[in-house]
Amino acid sequence: MGAGRYRYAAVVLTAAMAVPKPGSATPPPDRLAHTGANPRTRFHSMASADMKVLVTAGAIVVGLNATYSVAVSNLGPNAAAGPITVLDTIPVGLAITSASGTGWICAVTGQVATCTKAGSVSSGASLPVLLIVATVSISTPPSVLNIARVSSPTADPNPANNRATLTSTVVTAGVAVTPDAAAIDRLPSNGTTYSQLFTIVNVGTATDVFSVVATAIPGTVLAIVSVNGVPGSTASVSVASAGNVVIDVRYTIPTAAVTGATGLLTLMARSSTNPAVKDPGDLTVRVIRAGLVVSKQLYRDNQATVLTPADVVQPGEFVQYKVSVTNSGVGGAVTVHLSDPLPARTTYSTAAADLAGWTIANAAGTVTADLAGTLAAGTSRYFWIRVQIK
Repeated sequence: MGAGRYRYAAVVLTAAMAVPKPGSATPPPDRLAHTGANPRTRFHSMASADMKVLVTAGAIVVGLNATYSVAVSNLGPNAAAGPITVLDTIPVGLAITSASGTGWICAVTGQVATCTKAGSVSSGASLPVLLIVATVSISTPPSVLNIARVSSPTADPNPANNRATLTSTVVTAGVAVTPDAAAIDRLPSNGTTYSQLFTIVNVGTATDVFSVVATAIPGTVLAIVSVNGVPGSTASVSVASAGNVVIDVRYTIPTAAVTGATGLLTLMARSSTNPAVKDPGDLTVRVIRAGLVVSKQLYRDNQATVLTPADVVQPGEFVQYKVSVTNSGVGGAVTVHLSDPLPARTTYSTAAADLAGWTIANAAGTVTADLAGTLAAGTSRYFWIRVQIK
């Protein structure tokens, strides 16, 4: 019932007719006698209080506790008599762990928290907020409905706001980082940096912000330089659900790193929605060094007959040197460079490569040869130098 409105009792008027004695005249109608000097009128007013309930909550995240806040207030016009009772019903998939509020007495049965507070509530006053805490299991449906109700012994003119509902979307956090258990061979970086790309995939149901931390152990093998261009080993990235972000981790290998030693480069991504959700990507780096062996053999001009120290060559005769390079190390050799000063009693004529990739030049009797690309471990390349005997 709204403010200033009252319920009235019916007006009761009581009148009686005087009964004449036998033989006497009946009095006229206007001489009817009242039972009292005036008719009796009785007025009754009924108090009312408009109780209101409101339910709110933060994020509902699988694996974390959800907290519902239930607020109760009296919109008047009169005080609401106690006890005040609140029923909060949480959805299946959530399990109530506690229900509390200052001055409230709460009990939990299944999905329902019942809380009562003694004493009246003045018009315009609010009660201490109730907190209903529940765990969110992996079986919780994608959307959940919470229903809160409030009641008082006092009549309520507006029962519509005695009930409040809240529908929440359930968030599941998830992340996957690649590569996993990858391996690579690297030469000491000699002051330059290597780049390793990691991919972070948000496999959760909502946009999430991930903190990423790169680690390298041991420090004698690997050292982190930057993450996504920012010096240091940490970064933060926002990734939409089902989206991905590539993280560039730069690192170095000290010159003094022992050949064959291994280091573990790891990138850990952690969800800010649920910090317990994380995933590492990792790469094992093995330190390698190329071991180059160079050999040089003298042949007749036919490139088939090997000349020994006992053989004789004549002035004006052409002979050829076969210069070979073999990578006997455990890693590829990049951009191999050779320099070969010719003997004093020879004159440079031409040079020929075994295959494409060589760049050969002669300058003042010194032949240089550069091999493009990588000379893989265990492989060899060669080229010919043709000279004339003086």
